[in-house]
Amino acid sequence: MPRGPVGRGATGVFVCLLVSAPKRTCFVDSQSRQLTQHLTTSDFLIQRSAEQIDETSRRLAAKTALSEDASKNKGRYLLATKGFDAEKLAQNLNSISLKSTFEPLEPLGDTDLESYLRTEHDNMVLTAIQEAKKETVDNFRHTFTSSMEADWESTKHVLLGALTNKQTKTPVAPRPTGPRGMPVDPTRRTKTTDEQLRYLRVVEKLREHLGTKTPLALCRLFGAVDTRRPEIRASWLMLSSLLGDKGTLTEGVFRERYLTQDPGLKRELMDSMRRHYEQAYIKFMKETIQFQPTIAQIGGEHNILSTVRGYCGIKVDAHKTRYLEMTAKGEAPWPIIYYCLRAGEPGAVQKFIASQQLETMVQPFSSLLNDYINHKPNLDNQRSTQVRHILRSSPDPYKKAAYNIVTKLESQHTSELTDSIEDWLWYRLSLMNGQEGLVALQKALSNEAGGHHRTPTNNFIIMLTLQHFEDAVGYLYECEGYQVAAVHMAIALNFYGLLRRPQDCGSGMKADQRIRSQDDQGNSVLNVDLILRKYIFEVTMWEGDDALAYLCLITEEPAKIEALAHLILTTRNIDLFVGSILPGGRRKDGLLPHCLPRPVVNAVAETAAIQSEKQGDYLDAIRLHDLVNNQAAAVELINSRLSQLLTQSGPARQAVLDVISTLNINFTDPRVSQKAIGTLRRLRALAAFFDAYQTNHYYDALRQLETIDLLPLDTGDVGRRVGEFNDLEPAIRRNMGEILMAATLTIYALFKSLQNKAPSAIGEQEKHLLRSKVRAVVAYAGSIPYQTPNLNTLIRLEVAMT
Repeated sequence: MPRGPVGRGATGVFVCLLVSAPKRTCFVDSQSRQLTQHLTTSDFLIQRSAEQIDETSRRLAAKTALSEDASKNKGRYLLATKGFDAEKLAQNLNSISLKSTFEPLEPLGDTDLESYLRTEHDNMVLTAIQEAKKETVDNFRHTFTSSMEADWESTKHVLLGALTNKQTKTPVAPRPTGPRGMPVDPTRRTKTTDEQLRYLRVVEKLREHLGTKTPLALCRLFGAVDTRRPEIRASWLMLSSLLGDKGTLTEGVFRERYLTQDPGLKRELMDSMRRHYEQAYIKFMKETIQFQPTIAQIGGEHNILSTVRGYCGIKVDAHKTRYLEMTAKGEAPWPIIYYCLRAGEPGAVQKFIASQQLETMVQPFSSLLNDYINHKPNLDNQRSTQVRHILRSSPDPYKKAAYNIVTKLESQHTSELTDSIEDWLWYRLSLMNGQEGLVALQKALSNEAGGHHRTPTNNFIIMLTLQHFEDAVGYLYECEGYQVAAVHMAIALNFYGLLRRPQDCGSGMKADQRIRSQDDQGNSVLNVDLILRKYIFEVTMWEGDDALAYLCLITEEPAKIEALAHLILTTRNIDLFVGSILPGGRRKDGLLPHCLPRPVVNAVAETAAIQSEKQGDYLDAIRLHDLVNNQAAAVELINSRLSQLLTQSGPARQAVLDVISTLNINFTDPRVSQKAIGTLRRLRALAAFFDAYQTNHYYDALRQLETIDLLPLDTGDVGRRVGEFNDLEPAIRRNMGEILMAATLTIYALFKSLQNKAPSAIGEQEKHLLRSKVRAVVAYAGSIPYQTPNLNTLIRLEVAMT
């Protein structure tokens, strides 16, 4: 068979490989021996030549192939004996594709997203249920405990007051209905909190103190109230420090200087606020050291310098020391210098510099510090340029802040030193220079304060620092949960004269009234009177002397009168507030005469009386007029009311008659019109006449009519009575038609009763007198200038008696 070139070439290559195989094997063998030369044991050396290894490998391969074929043949033979076609089964197995046929019935654990989400959902629901259950139980316990404590405090206050009243022989004011005035609705009293009751006790002290012109530490008293809210306690402490309230301030001590915007007062308040922040920071440093004494490592004498050293050991982060300037001993002096200034102790800075011999390192700071302590600023252009160069070149934030404070330069500082609103405000106050500092502070507020002033109390602190007292209190009052504190801060600031008030506060709680507004000069004003009225009538809804304690603090007299009159109308407890008339005619004063001058009490009672009359409470109006000795108004109102009810027998008319017997009306008082007194007497007699007439006691009615001396009962007296008609009071004239009809029917009923009796001379004489009386009454009815209703009926009755 001929061979092509390709075949010859392939055969040649194969022959070459066979010839070169022993050589390659020898080469591999020599290389392997070199790899094992370092072995000392001959057990690991191969003792066969390359040819022997190759021959053994070939035999082993041939044997393995034969054994595999034999095993396959045995397997095929066994399957054939059982009726299976091995070749066909092999083909079928080879044709199976796992990619297209494998589909697990259950998802694999690592890829089962649905089960994972279901499990997570169940866990979240169960967790939420457990947390909600726990929170509900905690809230219930807290609410239950708070309610029990409030009820106990309220009950305890009442019990203590009752015991005190029993032991007191001469009480300040009568309390006929309870130790706290008129008993109020229990559902309303339970709205009073412990905090409100504690504030109330301070306000009662203030009410007794008003007008004495003696010092009163009002802010400290309010700050001692346990509000259980640290931010409120801190605000009271700050306000007390701002005013210098150490028990030496009197009522209205700042009013004149504040209203005239005295620059000296502004500087004093700024300095007081800065000192407050410094004292508060010293306290904060000591508390920080107490919690971490091992880190602070304070030893030796305890003074402000050692406190600052210990605080710096805690405060200054070791990771930020690369930004600080260090001494040769590896210490950072500028944090100690800054925090001594933050504590308001520049003298400690001098001691520190001298003890550490840092005069050279901190120059020119030492000389600037001396000028700062002596209040002698000496920052000329050259030194100012030098300081600004130092501030630009130094990365140490404490050094920059210290230079800014002693030079009062407006330069950039790092926010890490003012991480709280108090730190920021102190820093800005330290940079202030004169009255214009407040304007600069207000400008810096929007640029540098950042997120500090986000809470209501932080906003309140900022406004107090800016000396915007009206805006501060008004803002706090509008924040939910801070109304009680805002009301009493308004009371304190108003007591010392640090609030501007509107010119016309108004005399009522109208819908268009605003708590905060501006005057003609653009200054913020605060309606303190409106705040007090809202607090009593909308927040606490008190109805006794506790409400009186607040309403007496209203400064504008019209607003005070209106508020107190509203309190009397709401409670309808005239005896408690104004007083009462004892059976013997002796007057018993209420609470108002003990708190206010008599003219103001009279004005309150008169205002309440007018409002009561408008609301239809005529009896209360009559009593109020009588209690303030306004007899004329009381008699006029009695006449008007009795005239309306004259012909109506019932409890309404009887109530008016009963009130007359309890009044202290002096019928000889020249201030009371004798004509009105006469009208009152006639109306009372007419009421007795109508009572007898309506109960068919006609003889009593006729006798009462004869004593009234109003109608002519004799024909010869008709002309005189007709002439007197125009002089009668309107209260009687408006009832003349009913009086004439009742008089005629009374006479007619007596005449008919005589007719039913056996004839006699006396009976005929009495009939003649009755005919004469009815003739005079009918003639009077037809002669007076009054359109008498049912005149024809009167004439027919007269004719029937002839």
